[in-house]
Amino acid sequence: MKSSLVRVFPGMALLLATGCMGSAPVAGGRGTLITPSNQSAESAWDEHEREAPLVMRNLRSSPEVSTHVLRIRTQRDARIHQKSDLSLFVVAGELEVTVDGRPFKLDRGDVLEIPRATPYALRNLGQDASVAYLVFTPGHSDDDDKSAAAAPRDSSWRWNLWVQ
Repeated sequence: MKSSLVRVFPGMALLLATGCMGSAPVAGGRGTLITPSNQSAESAWDEHEREAPLVMRNLRSSPEVSTHVLRIRTQRDARIHQKSDLSLFVVAGELEVTVDGRPFKLDRGDVLEIPRATPYALRNLGQDASVAYLVFTPGHSDDDDKSAAAAPRDSSWRWNLWVQ
């Protein structure tokens, strides 16, 4: 399975990740996340979430696909998902994503695909929290979210980079 880092014009990830009704503020008015249901009343980050180093909200879940919003102020140690592929769309901020030991700097509008069984880590590069829209296929399950240090290492990750 091939993975790719795709650099697109700002806002393209938002367009790719949308297509349903309803909108929600993402972070400090810097973007709007479109979700299947109008969650705007409950989507603003509360005080506890704004102070937390990492918050992941579940937006929608089925056996086939799940979607989430991740707000990250600091970093997330290396993780691995044996059962799901992950597509990460940067909605706000700057992230360093290390995939199978190779670091990539991602800005708003960048998209990264991470195949199952590939270790990855996230680090916020800005002063403000970064926000990413995550799509897991098949859907994410708690038993598939493991520390990369504790998981077997069998990555077939390959990369391609397209710069616009």
